[in-house]
Amino acid sequence: MLQGWERETHDFTEFEYETILPIIIKGLSKKIGKENAVTNIKMVSALSEKGIRTSEPRIRKIINFIRQKGIIRNLIASNKGYWIENSLEARKKYAETMMQRADSIISSLKFIDT
Repeated sequence: MLQGWERETHDFTEFEYETILPIIIKGLSKKIGKENAVTNIKMVSALSEKGIRTSEPRIRKIINFIRQKGIIRNLIASNKGYWIENSLEARKKYAETMMQRADSIISSLKFIDT
């Protein structure tokens, strides 16, 4: 849970873990290739059509969990949405971008007096 973002980043509820997570895993497992990408907003909307209420921050938390646990390998994202990338070159570029983002965040810490 992130301080200041408790409402968005709290631990999974039982419903999220047992109901929403499996639906997201099943759906994302079919999204192979950028042309099949699905956005966060679309996932929230599709769940809503099934009577399941959630939010974009909760979907991001679920996606992060899926990635950290290696449930769906090569799951990447852009402004087009989330998808499974088969191209090694594209995965390398994505990993490099993620490292640059992490480095940027870490480097800004040197200007925080603690």
